[in-house]
Amino acid sequence: AGQIEQIGTAQEIYQRPATRFVADFIGKANFLAARVVEQMDSHLQIETLGRQYFNVPRPTPAPRLGEKATLVVRPEAVTLNRGGGLEGVISRAAYLGARIEYEVSIAGERLEVVEQDPLRSTLYPVGTQVIVGLIPELLYLLPKETAP
Repeated sequence: AGQIEQIGTAQEIYQRPATRFVADFIGKANFLAARVVEQMDSHLQIETLGRQYFNVPRPTPAPRLGEKATLVVRPEAVTLNRGGGLEGVISRAAYLGARIEYEVSIAGERLEVVEQDPLRSTLYPVGTQVIVGLIPELLYLLPKETAP
């Protein structure tokens, strides 16, 4: 009684999921509320986390100017203390050898973060304030949902 949500290569499905279900099913994902603030030919400018603006590729179908949308942010698309400008607090930290997993509280949201830096041997303890950045090239706005 199921239905096909998306057909494509593993890379296409991971990087450009057609639905929230697909994004959540294939790997971990943070889902952030966003609003379209400007439309360009191939990109949309969105506001998320209360004030941050990013250009993201225009999905098909695309939300219109002023409409709300869902931004998919994979844990590896979040940086800590490497630029950005959003203040967050570490609420969970797990050292897993080649990678470190964090949960960061920011603007009322909790973001999962994965750092895979083999040179980094220490982790930020719970309660540490950090500067959070999002890598724009790795962000993806879900297509506007259409009624069946």
